[in-house]
Amino acid sequence: ERANGQLVLRWRGVLLPLLDLAARFAAPPPTQAAGTALLVIGNAGRPFGILADAVLGIEEIAARRLPKLPGGAGLFCGVAQLRDGRLALILGARAIASALGLRQKEDCVVLQAADPPRPAAPPRLMLFRDMAGGLAALPLSSVLRVEPLRSDCASARATQGWATRLDGRLIPLLAGPDAPPPCDAGLPRGGHMLVVGARRPAFALVAAEALGAADLLSPLEAAPGEAGVTGVFQHYGERARLLDLAWLTRRASLCRQALEDSGADARAALLVDADPITRDLLRLALDAAGWRVEPVDSLAEGVARAAAGAAYELLVCDLALAALDEAGWAQLRKACGAVGKRAIGLCAFPSASARDRARGLRMARLAGKFDRAALLAAARDMTAREAE
Repeated sequence: ERANGQLVLRWRGVLLPLLDLAARFAAPPPTQAAGTALLVIGNAGRPFGILADAVLGIEEIAARRLPKLPGGAGLFCGVAQLRDGRLALILGARAIASALGLRQKEDCVVLQAADPPRPAAPPRLMLFRDMAGGLAALPLSSVLRVEPLRSDCASARATQGWATRLDGRLIPLLAGPDAPPPCDAGLPRGGHMLVVGARRPAFALVAAEALGAADLLSPLEAAPGEAGVTGVFQHYGERARLLDLAWLTRRASLCRQALEDSGADARAALLVDADPITRDLLRLALDAAGWRVEPVDSLAEGVARAAAGAAYELLVCDLALAALDEAGWAQLRKACGAVGKRAIGLCAFPSASARDRARGLRMARLAGKFDRAALLAAARDMTAREAE
């Protein structure tokens, strides 16, 4: 049809503006009989159509921009070389839309509903058994991952509950509503931790059993009088509670604040230096930056601490001490595990020769003993790499 001189087509309830390529370029009729093909192009919500003699197929190309022409490129935005060596001009969707006079979305007149509205997808939930054995759920989008519950998961005690170490940091370890702190009641064997957060863990919720993802198919009913519960629903005939994510987040914030006040969330660092004055100065600098420092005066003492089960997130060692006993230094790096590969060396003046020696001892960074800013920057860099 034609509307206001424009060729249009009724397509899914919309008057679709059409561009006839043959008429546009005054092309001669094809030598062989060809049917008319319609290509529907979506341009930022303003669809239009292109009439062509035939569709030859789909081909992957490497497009190049057209050189600047005196009269402009018209409807074309690029050029590409096909597999058979021929050159093909690339039509630009924006240029065609402009040629058709499409400037706003209202230029496409809607005659009727194109398609019946689709029903909204049911919310996705993570189902699990709580500490009491009841069926509970959280929004699936809030759960980062599920991890097995180990006997040593609870690594710190705060006034508001327990905490566990994940991804190099302490996060609150919570139970569901109307449940005591998980470690006070005992950790369930074969249980799981639901790690909740957006991009990084915010808190972990103890579950007796993680059942997996499911759709909320039954209506959600209110749960008056149940703190920490958004609502209840039926799952295959069993009553299930949808936990209130905001309530759990507030509870985790109180636990995190208690951890910060007690200093239990401080990261542990092992400092190896034979000079007591240097150890005290460096310990004070790291302690002010939020580190819990364990200073030792020898490599052997550091090996003994690590072998006894102490977990560290930073290893700082005097370069001269490591150079005098390379075997002991290698043993300490091995005892510290992955932290030993991110060790920071210390020297009075980080010269070129000192850096070469540090690289030979496989130290990741080198900082001056009296350069507090460089030491703290190296510590931040090492822990940031660990988080990545």
